[in-house]
Amino acid sequence: MLHERWTKIVEERRDQVALISVSGDEVWAFGDLDEIAAEIDGRKLVVAPFDNRPEIFFARIIAAWRDGGWVLPLEPGFDLERLRPPETGLPEGLGVIKHTAIGDGTEAMVALDAASQMAEADALMAATGIGPDYVGIAAVSPSHSYGFGVLALPMLLGGMPVVVPESPLQPCVSEAVRRASKLVKATGRDGCFLPGVPATWRAWAASGILAPEVGGSKVLGISAGSPLTLELADRVFSQTGIRIGNLYGTSETGAISWDSDPLANLVGQPGGVGKLLPSVSADVEAGRLNVRSSSWAGLGYIRPGSVGIDDFGGSGFSTYDQAERCSDGTIVLGEFVGDTINVAGRKLSPRRIEKAVQQANPEISRAKVVGIPSRDRERNSEVGLAVSFRAGDPVATAREIRSRVGAVLDSWEVPRKVWTLEPEDELWDAQLAPFAWRQTLLDKVLPAPIRK
Repeated sequence: MLHERWTKIVEERRDQVALISVSGDEVWAFGDLDEIAAEIDGRKLVVAPFDNRPEIFFARIIAAWRDGGWVLPLEPGFDLERLRPPETGLPEGLGVIKHTAIGDGTEAMVALDAASQMAEADALMAATGIGPDYVGIAAVSPSHSYGFGVLALPMLLGGMPVVVPESPLQPCVSEAVRRASKLVKATGRDGCFLPGVPATWRAWAASGILAPEVGGSKVLGISAGSPLTLELADRVFSQTGIRIGNLYGTSETGAISWDSDPLANLVGQPGGVGKLLPSVSADVEAGRLNVRSSSWAGLGYIRPGSVGIDDFGGSGFSTYDQAERCSDGTIVLGEFVGDTINVAGRKLSPRRIEKAVQQANPEISRAKVVGIPSRDRERNSEVGLAVSFRAGDPVATAREIRSRVGAVLDSWEVPRKVWTLEPEDELWDAQLAPFAWRQTLLDKVLPAPIRK
């Protein structure tokens, strides 16, 4: 199914530009990617890190589709042993496995079949307008769930060329916009497509890298990954002339809703994320958004050490977002009530961070990681850590704890705030929902973080 669509794209666009790497000033046509894929074994598990060889990343996806394998997109440097999926026991037709942090705070993988990938690609291209008439800019990684949906699938299933910046830094994104605009003008396309998260949109707008004179082409912008505010949408428009759209979804369900004009629609509806995409059926149950059906929803979780797929349970998938559905069909999100921490669009696993904290700091007897509101609204949350120490052991400072875990965690996983609780504090064993535990902790400790 997927490879047949790709084959059709190659037949129609064999010599057309598919991929530009700004770093190496290299260009690949659709036919080039197909030839590279022909040399790759796509059976069973195909690990596809998105690194300085973007052509290999896309070719591995093509090979897996061709040979019936399962592709696992990853960021460079990801330790596969931390979350390796089984190479046997998975069903026929499984197309992609996505690494994610799930609502209970653990890490897992979401399994999606070929039909769901096809359906999501078609729905996103129809709703947002992205596709062959635009040139995509990989300012978010195509190995992330969001980037895979809006960059990798539209390229491979829709014929949208993609320009890969040398890095996510602002000057590199600016150069990628220039290169994409040059291709737009040379091929008569409608414009550039730039996906981001609120934190990057704010930085891009403030830096001037998206001023009309930078590329000279229309820019279709999309924000996802964390809540978009009216203030940010207005700031981006006033500074760049871009009316960014707002996309909402989860790794488990794929895209759920779309708002093509938050600048207009967020007025009087803060937290609004647009209306459901076609083929998505959802309602509000017990205050949370429940996605009952989606033609592109995942099959279930693959958990560490498992030999199969655990379905999501129940009828559909209940997100961890409190929500309401307005009379006009708009979905409005409230508080996030799960354990996962969203830092600038990245979903972090508290259990992974807790394990690293205790391994790096043996004097810590108990550790609990929570998401705390960030002063930087576009970052959404920061990582907070509560600890207690073993009796008689030296008490580490917050700086010492952060330094030790910084050697084994990514920078965005390192706790920004560290507090100490007594070992006998009743909060340690309190049977509270994640958001209630978090709020109780903040009420208790915010006035007195431990010494720096």
